[in-house]
Amino acid sequence: MQAGLQALMEMLAEIRLLDSVTAVLQWDQETGMPPAAGGLRARQLAWLSRRSHDIYTSHAFFNLLEKLVDMESGSAHDDAASAEQRRLLYLAWRRWKRHNALGAELVSRIAEHESRTQQAWTHLRPRNDYSTFAPLLREMLDLKRREAEAISLGPTLYDSLLDAFEPGMTASQLERIFATLAARLVPLIARILGSSRYRDDDPFLPGPYAENTQEALCREVLVAMGLDMQASRLARSAHPFTIGINPRDVRLTTRFNPGDFRPAFFAAVHEGGHALYEQGLKLEPYGSPLEEAASMGLHESQSRVWENQVARGRPFWNWFLPRLRRAFPQRLDGIDLDTALRGVNRVQPGLIRVEADEVTYTLHIIMRFELERDLVNGRLDVDELPEAWNARSEFYLKLRPPDDRDGVMQDVHWAFGGFGYFPSYALGNIYAAALLDRARRDLPDLDNSLAEGRLTVLTQWLRRHVHSRGSRLFGADLVADLTGAVVSAEPYLDYLETKYSQIYVTS
Repeated sequence: MQAGLQALMEMLAEIRLLDSVTAVLQWDQETGMPPAAGGLRARQLAWLSRRSHDIYTSHAFFNLLEKLVDMESGSAHDDAASAEQRRLLYLAWRRWKRHNALGAELVSRIAEHESRTQQAWTHLRPRNDYSTFAPLLREMLDLKRREAEAISLGPTLYDSLLDAFEPGMTASQLERIFATLAARLVPLIARILGSSRYRDDDPFLPGPYAENTQEALCREVLVAMGLDMQASRLARSAHPFTIGINPRDVRLTTRFNPGDFRPAFFAAVHEGGHALYEQGLKLEPYGSPLEEAASMGLHESQSRVWENQVARGRPFWNWFLPRLRRAFPQRLDGIDLDTALRGVNRVQPGLIRVEADEVTYTLHIIMRFELERDLVNGRLDVDELPEAWNARSEFYLKLRPPDDRDGVMQDVHWAFGGFGYFPSYALGNIYAAALLDRARRDLPDLDNSLAEGRLTVLTQWLRRHVHSRGSRLFGADLVADLTGAVVSAEPYLDYLETKYSQIYVTS
């Protein structure tokens, strides 16, 4: 048993090394790669994906795994194996099963096309050129359908892709969760917008807000959150993201708007939550699937708890507002705490997901889930997608995009093949509400700590209860284990209704 585990870990470590090189190249592709390098970069990423796939599907990997687990179920053969060993072997088996279902040619083609399509999106979105993007998206969709057909993990093709991001979750479960969310969010938004206390004006003056000052402020807050800046790097990109190369090398980005400090600030705090999770995972044993994030939904919970429940809350702003005033005295010197809170919790349906307020945000996710589910399952064609997007935007947000740039092309996820990713954001909101409720029970003085700028009190709690557990449980199971309740949308909806009734709604 021990010899077999050691040999397996050596192969998993080699795969992790390949994945880390892939991550570096992806980071460079988004932040500094010359445009002319795109073609070769796509081939480099395809080659690395193929090498990783080759290890998973090699006779050596199979022979090792077969001696350790039942190849039909992933259960360890050795009754004396510890719970940690059993979980590690199960996770390794899950990955083998997924790769074994795919051929090397398909893996290589997907990786290369993901790179090419993402690069194309970067140039085509600003030009509002969906007609040129559509054939690339159609090919991406065809490749992802082939992947889903090969894996065949659920009743629909979409279920197979969803499992890569949120193991154990099904499309039918999401449909029920999202129906509950929409049923309460839509009337809540109507009550807010119809409230006598609702104000549509923005209390923050428009810019200029110097980008270098914005960046310095972002760095100050990231450090206060506990991010180790010796093991991370903040840069700029067209779409904010975080990539964990390893816990000692975590990269995050934001994007700056000289007319408004909030997009860059909240994107940085959001990505900072992701980066803290990556830094909180264990580096050793290197390559262990136990020392990875439990799911993308749980990853998103770490970003959403910081971005919304902390960084839009009164305790945080009690500490942060004086710093913001000092950074931009000419624009914000006279703003008070209540006015600032209204400015960062302003509810106003908008077209852009990454700039959406906390209440309407989840509606953006529901519409994207419905669209990508129908695309993957063959109920919607790529040529029909722009109009379908606009129709759902009108239904959920009461807004129709004026163009594809701020409509169907606004997100990068489908360009990089991330079908099944979007639900993670809504699940992250749900998980975040449950986790913070538990944190407040464990840390009754948490609000005072946040008001004094001692943000690492929350970080340390998350390290102990979430980050350090890696993937010993999948996302929903970890949250349920920690909170003692089956995951549901109700605590998140209760949180929103309580918070925004206090701000806006009188009845």
